[in-house]
Amino acid sequence: MSIFDSIQAADRALDANDLEGAVGFVATAEAALPQVLDQAEAVRAKADLGGIMIDLGSLRSDEAMIARGTQFIEYGIGQMTHPVQRVHLLYNAANGFSALWSIRKRRCFELEMLDASHVRAKALFREAMAMVEAEAGLASPHLHAQLYVNFANLLDSVSRSVEAITYYDRALRVDSTMGMALGNKAMTIFRLAGLAHGHTHQFMLTARELLAQAIQKPLHTPEKTTFERVSAAVQSAIESHSQVSPEFHSRNPPQTTFHRFLQRFCAQNELYLTPSTVLSRPEWAIYGDPLYITRMHAALDDDTKFDRCITFLNQIKQDYILARYFLVQSQFRSDVVDTVDEDVALYYPLDYSLHSAYIQLLKNAFRLTIDVMDKISMFVRDYFGITSVGDERVNYRSIWTESISSTTLRPELTSKKNWFILALFDLALDLRRGGAYEWLIQRRNVLTHRFLVLHDIVIPDEKDGAIPRLHVDVFLRECIKAMQIARAAVFYLVLAVETEESKTAKDGRYGVIPGTPVDDVFRWTPSSGASPWDRL
Repeated sequence: MSIFDSIQAADRALDANDLEGAVGFVATAEAALPQVLDQAEAVRAKADLGGIMIDLGSLRSDEAMIARGTQFIEYGIGQMTHPVQRVHLLYNAANGFSALWSIRKRRCFELEMLDASHVRAKALFREAMAMVEAEAGLASPHLHAQLYVNFANLLDSVSRSVEAITYYDRALRVDSTMGMALGNKAMTIFRLAGLAHGHTHQFMLTARELLAQAIQKPLHTPEKTTFERVSAAVQSAIESHSQVSPEFHSRNPPQTTFHRFLQRFCAQNELYLTPSTVLSRPEWAIYGDPLYITRMHAALDDDTKFDRCITFLNQIKQDYILARYFLVQSQFRSDVVDTVDEDVALYYPLDYSLHSAYIQLLKNAFRLTIDVMDKISMFVRDYFGITSVGDERVNYRSIWTESISSTTLRPELTSKKNWFILALFDLALDLRRGGAYEWLIQRRNVLTHRFLVLHDIVIPDEKDGAIPRLHVDVFLRECIKAMQIARAAVFYLVLAVETEESKTAKDGRYGVIPGTPVDDVFRWTPSSGASPWDRL
């Protein structure tokens, strides 16, 4: 029996759920690998065998088998340049590391860190997705959608649920009938339902609807069984409420043309701070930012916690909303903004660069958006009692660990066993050097300390590299992406606090301090401005 015969036999045994038989054929194939001398055949054999070992190891919770299978596939990645085959190898290797993480994540709080398998899986999925998105035809629609689903599953495994739902939606845009995307999105939404205060019924009803759709699609038996079980749990949760109907939230009708544009722009780009935006239900959309901490608990002798935390959160929201305003205003022609440029003398440098108040609004939108992330770290330091970090050392990338190069969570955070802390930490790893979002920090630093010149026609060659240059449309997309990431971080912060406060609520020594929205009395406005009494 050749090595490929053994691999095929292992595959057939796996399909027949003969796990022990599959183990035997896998062992035979592994033993034969050193005899495969042709490099192309070795790559193929290791890739085929590795995929089977990952699936078999996952079913048997055999971490060593999954690790060996993943190494075999990574060998192929190092040898393969053909783009179609490389995408498949990247996808399979990412699934291998994801399978390792699914076993190891149970110990992540004891180990006080995110395992490297999770980080590696993210990188491989992202590389594969980037290739598929850059060149049509590299992957079938099914593989394209499955890439998004599996990456979403990986994000959801560390409670990066807002971003996970975005990727489930991307999968459904590729294949609207994909059962795995429908079912997994539903499960994520159901897990958030209890924390989506003011929107809980919307979340439960959406989860029930998506699961009902998913169960009707072609699925493997284990996935279908899982979705049926969760569907029953959703129905039980709905029946436990005396009355379940979508919560009603009034919408403020737009008062101006700009207001209408702002609502449309923020809704299309998912920039509102409201839980219902993740449901992708236009009929329930709220054009506003009601996200807040629903309640907090303080010791009877603590009369500062509530005011301090809510003040922090208000500042985070205000900075985010101002950054969003800058972004929207940069895309909307206004007499007021045009007036800013009146009487300003700028000199044309003959390099086709763009200059206006609108360009500066766009640049400052990006810069202020990243500042929001650092303010989140200030909240985390205060709320979780991280007393060893001074003001000058507080930033989003480093607050979670003793040093910015470490991947070990601080004891003050590990002890909480709060998965939304892990979501914030995992996002911080993406922002660190070598991370997928490192470019956000680099771009902010350039905007703050140097220059970024935008163009809309021709970008000239920069001979000495003194001035970074970018097309304005590219930078606009980057700014929207930065804001979406900051928005997700604000959600995870609120969910982390809600989770902590729900634990405290069980302790009778604490009193509840309900949150109260600020009314117009505390909204400061300047005393002068346009009014019927103004005269030139």
